Amino acid sequence: MGLSKLAIVILVVVGCLAAVTLAAAIFGHINSRNESANPFAYSEDQYRYMRSVRLRNFERLEQESRRKGLSRMDCESTVYTENSSSRR
Repeated sequence: MGLSKLAIVILVVVGCLAAVTLAAAIFGHINSRNESANPFAYSEDQYRYMRSVRLRNFERLEQESRRKGLSRMDCESTVYTENSSSRR
């Protein structure tokens, strides 16, 4: 009495799932991280780089707003006039 083809396929799939689960557990145990360390913490170099990028972008935005001739407090004055405004 042999096993049917379906039973063999099911046993192979279950065996593969067990092997993958065992391999993941062993890998996780061997390569465990320190639980107190934050895996999303950036290095000091990364913080400095991102700060320089933000400052550079803020400077570009400031230059762009000055180039268009917009004042700091009134951004809509060059687009809308009193007669064309939808607010009345």
